[in-house]
Amino acid sequence: MLSPGKSYTYAVGVPSDVGPVQAVELSWHHKAPLSNPLKWNVLGLRRPEITVDEVDVFREEGQVDVHLCASSKSLETDHTLQINVPC
Repeated sequence: MLSPGKSYTYAVGVPSDVGPVQAVELSWHHKAPLSNPLKWNVLGLRRPEITVDEVDVFREEGQVDVHLCASSKSLETDHTLQINVPC
């Protein structure tokens, strides 16, 4: 479960060097806990969203390769946000 004000790290492996990263596409899917029916989206009327401030892309060496700013853009579940503005 995501919490406001927290930073999250996700690692994504690629089979080969992708070269310089200029943009990132981010998407997510909301899953409601079975124990809380009030969070279920049976009729598709709820539009859960997250807010994205920035994305850092790291190389295997652990140094920041690119720092992209999303300027607190909202991203609804099952949608895609392209982030391509350097900070």
